[in-house]
Amino acid sequence: GGPSKEGEGGSRAAALAASAPGPPPGCPLPWQGYLPEDLQMCLGGGMGKAAVVPGLSSFSSIGWRSFGVVGRVWGLSQQAQGSREVQCKLEEAQSEGDREAILEELREHVKAAARDPHANHVLQRCIELCLPAASQFVVEEVLESGPIGIALHKNGCRVMQSLLKRSSDESVHRLVAALLPEFSKMAQ
Repeated sequence: GGPSKEGEGGSRAAALAASAPGPPPGCPLPWQGYLPEDLQMCLGGGMGKAAVVPGLSSFSSIGWRSFGVVGRVWGLSQQAQGSREVQCKLEEAQSEGDREAILEELREHVKAAARDPHANHVLQRCIELCLPAASQFVVEEVLESGPIGIALHKNGCRVMQSLLKRSSDESVHRLVAALLPEFSKMAQ
């Protein structure tokens, strides 16, 4: 007889994988080959252009490089490989809006992200790459949750450093004013 159905499926999968557009340099998208062809074209064929996905107009302003993480930033950020993927998307973002869309998904997760062994790196990169006005909510969440706890944490202290380096003068003054009464704890 002829080839088995399993063999045909394997050949078809290999052919699809071979014909799928490759990932951009430095940003692997291993799942891209599993997407429907029209989505693959949005992601791979329109390099540098906004990803316009039929029926998903809310993503039309998100650049194609950010598209793969939109809606999944918090979950990805808590995993080693996912954190690297999100950081890659931040660095490769075509606009400030793309970076802000990624940062916005960390809203209400700042305290947890600052302490997380993987998500803290994403939060740091967001603070470093986004405009201070865009990351102002990060400052507010840190102040609300008690900045001393974040400043004393092994991962949180790096987030605090990023905030002190990149935030507006007013935000830096507010953070320092909140930390100053607890300075003796930080000096130990």
